[in-house]
Order: sequence, then C-alpha cells, then structure tokens
Amino acid sequence: MLRKARLFFAPFFIQWLIIGIIYLNFQPEKLEDANSKKYPMTVTPSRRNLFFQQPQKSFRYLIVRYLSNDLPPLHSENQTFLSTKFIVENEKLPKNFYRLWILHSIIDGEKLRKLIKLLKEHSEWFFINQIDRSLSLRGLYRGSFNVNRARNLGLEIGFEHGADWVFLLDGCTFVTNDSLNLLSSFVQKEKSHVIHFTPTVRLEQLVTLNSNLSYDHLFPFFTGLQEAHIGIKREFYVQQSRIESRSGLKFFPEGKLYGNRDKLQLLGRLFSELGEDQIHCRSVFIGYHRTKSKSPTDDYDIIRECGFAIRLPYYLDDSAPIDQHIPQKWRQRRRNLSIKNFVKKLEKIEDNFIWDKVFGPKIQ
Repeated sequence: MLRKARLFFAPFFIQWLIIGIIYLNFQPEKLEDANSKKYPMTVTPSRRNLFFQQPQKSFRYLIVRYLSNDLPPLHSENQTFLSTKFIVENEKLPKNFYRLWILHSIIDGEKLRKLIKLLKEHSEWFFINQIDRSLSLRGLYRGSFNVNRARNLGLEIGFEHGADWVFLLDGCTFVTNDSLNLLSSFVQKEKSHVIHFTPTVRLEQLVTLNSNLSYDHLFPFFTGLQEAHIGIKREFYVQQSRIESRSGLKFFPEGKLYGNRDKLQLLGRLFSELGEDQIHCRSVFIGYHRTKSKSPTDDYDIIRECGFAIRLPYYLDDSAPIDQHIPQKWRQRRRNLSIKNFVKKLEKIEDNFIWDKVFGPKIQ
C-alpha cells in the first residue's frame, strides 16, 4: 500500500521540484546584496525586450540621463542628438562617477541609430527601452510620453549595479566641473542625507559653453532657478522598494505622462516627509521656477553648496537664433503643439510595414 502511494505521488513531486527550480532561477537578486561592482545585470521577464550594454568600468556614483523623442517646434529636429553630443564631449566626470543613458521609446529609427553610434564611439553606458510597435495609438502615445518609466529604470539599473547614489538628470542637462566637484565632495562626506537636490537653470542664449565656466560668467544668459533635479541614496531606495513591493507603486508614478509636473509633485512629497538632516540642499526646492535674481551673488548661498545643472537650449544648430527666450505661457503652448504633431506621426502607424516606411526599420 505504501509503495503504491509513493508511486502515485512521485510524478507530482518531480513536477513541483522542476517548477521550484525554474522559479528560483528567474528570481532577481535582492538590492541589499548588490554591493559588488561585478554585480551582474538581472534580466527579469519585464526586460526581455530591452537592449543592454554593460558598463565599461566600476563606479560608486551614477548620473542617469534619459533621452526621448524630439518634439518640434518646441525642440529642434535634432536637439536630442546635439545635446547628447555636447555632453559626452565636454562633461568631465569625477573619480568613481559614471554615466548611464536611457534611450526611451524613440520612434525614429534613424535618430536612434545615430544616438547609439555616438554613445558607442564615446564608450558610454546605455540602455534602450524600445516601444512595442503592436500597441494601439493610445498605447503608443502613453508609452512614448511615460518619462517616469525611464526614471524608474535608471534607478533600478543603477542600484542593481552597486551604485551608492544615483542622480537623475534630464537628457539635455549639462553639469560644469565646479558643480560636479561639489557633488563629489558631498557624496564622500555625507552621512545622514538620503536625498540631494540640484538647482537647475535654463540657458536661453546660444553662447559658447564649456565645462570650466562659472555661474557668474553664465548668469546673464540663463533663467532664474527652476525645479530641482534629484539624487537618491541606496539605503533610501531599498527602503522605498520594500514599501513599493507591498503597494504595487513605483518610486516615480508611471501613470503620469510628460508635461504633468509629476517630478515636482514627488519632490514636494519628499520635502514634506523628510527632515532637514535627510535632504541635502533642501532650500533648492522652490517649486517649478522662481524669478531670476538681480545678481549672481544673490544665489551664492545655494550655488556654492549645491552646484547647478544647465538645461541646454532647445535649438543647438549652427543656424539657430542666439536669443531663445520663450515666456512660460508660450512655452506651454509650444509644448502642446509639439505633442499634437507627434501624435499625428503616431496616427500614420497602422502596422510594422507602415512604421518602417515612416520611421525606418526596427533596431535589432
């Protein structure tokens, strides 16, 4: 009787053993254990359609930029490429810093190829999040403008590769030597801080720019301070990840799309929930923007402690106008028109054949 029972249950036991082995093999490593610079990339099922290139060296601190689609007339047709080219040729990272580029849902095949070629030529680390071309028009739109997806990917990849801090910057944002050195000094000395705010300005004139220029030198050419960029410490991210795993939410809410000021809302929540000793450069939180100071000396209390990031002009072509100031209300109108123009492109996509005809073949 006992032998018959063993024979009866044996196939079920083998099945469950195989399922268990498969389950364990597909589990990503825990973030808490990702403290080795040789930490391998975890390819979870949600990432199987994403192209990935491994970093070329070890690092402790990561600057993540996310690149997406040009949106004329707000941007020039090649703003993304020219901004990226300027940054990789001029930005000089301090010791133990590294860059990651998230190429997010870029629908123009030729533009994507040019970016890949540029990044490979400069031995840059990049990650391609290709949009699913079989999606409906609504799905294509939401996928293209889901910038928070790119932000969350940057955090996830950076910390999985052992970063102590990850700093998120817009793709068109450049950081000078002085500001990078301040950032390097901060991460080496900080103890209790878990969030870092970097003040941002927008360059409104097409001027000769390099990594050695000071805030005083550039002051006449840019706006007042704008919404901050954010840096996140590993320990805080791990803590938030545990909460997210229970709630099903992401660090950046992925239900909100480009233009909804969702980053500003996150900064505001962190500002209200975390104390003085947890946010470095807390005074940088000023909302979306503030009136420009009368003199660069008025900003010294912030700039000399926190540095600053520069949003490059919308138009970087040789033929671009020198003065590129756009009042806030007109900028919003241009943004709305740019989004409408982009949707018109998406409406031309009926299947992969039409997509290839309009935007070029899919990157393999």
